[in-house]
Amino acid sequence: KSLLKYKLDKNLLFITFKEQVNIDILNQNTQKYINVNLKPFMGVTLSKGTVCNLNFPKNSLIMQLETDDINFDVEKK
Repeated sequence: KSLLKYKLDKNLLFITFKEQVNIDILNQNTQKYINVNLKPFMGVTLSKGTVCNLNFPKNSLIMQLETDDINFDVEKK
């Protein structure tokens, strides 16, 4: 399966458990793609607004965790 020119609307943690996954991340400055190959049990975090191509085999097993931008203020005032 492939997702081309996919723009992330949330922060993302992407982990692969089975098969190799290829991610092409667009460099906003040069407008060229950087290729990242994830082997099983590897992961990558991608920030909101990232444009990427996701390519993963039919039998792949992946986990995708998304988070909203929430400002947690842990300091005492």
